[in-house]
Amino acid sequence: INKYHFIRIGLSFAFISHGFASLGFLGLNQGHIDLALKVVSAENARFFVYCAGITDTIIGLMLLQGIYTRYVVAIGSVWISFIVYLSYLDAVPDAIFRTGFLLAAFYVFIDQRTYIPKLINYEKN
Repeated sequence: INKYHFIRIGLSFAFISHGFASLGFLGLNQGHIDLALKVVSAENARFFVYCAGITDTIIGLMLLQGIYTRYVVAIGSVWISFIVYLSYLDAVPDAIFRTGFLLAAFYVFIDQRTYIPKLINYEKN
């Protein structure tokens, strides 16, 4: 039984939880706002984090369903790389955690065994 898709599902849950935190579920977005202040002004930080929460949640849902996995995880990897870079500038323990997140994204990108099964089969064989 192919179990590699569980790596993709775990990565999708990480994106979904990060997205929900950025959206402010249970008031968990202050750390994200502090990190956003490194790249945007204080007036725009909340909006930036809110938009990041929406995109993280969408990426997570698409990975969960296996929709365009290679493309979605490529976009997610670029985004995570940027966040890891910012984290190493200010929050090393978070950066170490996020580096693991990035390595999982790289693995999903390079190993096609993680792409299946899909809820919606959109590819022609």
